[in-house]
Amino acid sequence: MSSEWRDGRLLQVGARRDGPGAGWGVFTTVGCDRGRPLLWPWHRERLSTSLARLGAGDGLRLPEEDALCGLLSAEGLDGPARLRVVGRAGIDSQWSVAATAAALGEAGASLAPARLVIERWPGVPSMAGHKMLNRQKWDLARQRALENGADDALLADASGHVLETSVANVWVRHGDTLLTPPAPEYCLPGVMRRWMLEHFTATGVRVREVDIRIDDIAVADEILVSNAVVGVRRVSRVVDRRWTRWPLYDGLVATGVPAPGW
Repeated sequence: MSSEWRDGRLLQVGARRDGPGAGWGVFTTVGCDRGRPLLWPWHRERLSTSLARLGAGDGLRLPEEDALCGLLSAEGLDGPARLRVVGRAGIDSQWSVAATAAALGEAGASLAPARLVIERWPGVPSMAGHKMLNRQKWDLARQRALENGADDALLADASGHVLETSVANVWVRHGDTLLTPPAPEYCLPGVMRRWMLEHFTATGVRVREVDIRIDDIAVADEILVSNAVVGVRRVSRVVDRRWTRWPLYDGLVATGVPAPGW
């Protein structure tokens, strides 16, 4: 038996398939550690915005942080873990919210650098600024990357605008300036992305949300990717371009990141 938070109650359920599933709705994946969800208020804010955009109405109940702590405790998860909180419309157009929890394997700053391949899409997908349940396009891109010996796919549109990876936001450092594609125009406004924007601005690093082109990747001094589960990850290769030093990442390791295992 597993535990699940659903519409205000902590339930015991039978075997379930990991993952958000399909259907009409949105979800968020929350990094957790020491029995607590990290950056949950920001996840909740983004999820609420997406649910309102999809017409879910004002009466939908999202879990409070204490309820998510209770779910983690019921599952015995006091180390690196993730929560998935899903808002889904049923066949009767009634919306429900459910949260499930799972342990993580390797996590934190010791995660090996990522290898990326480039995949071109015709354009920016509709609803790119919302984490929709229908992620088949992103899932297939990642599967193709894995089959080609990489860890993920760096996504770009037909004109060469960098979007994101299949699971993370992208960061490109040129000298003392850190660049990331604008959200939601080109990518999901990730929760860890938001933390990065605020953190680096506070430390005096020049951070800009700008149009990044594929050509900018080859001349970058450092490439990073981020999401709420891995925190921040180094990129060691994009196709044939390689990196072996990540001074900005080293600074993050020294100060810490609000993500599992950090």
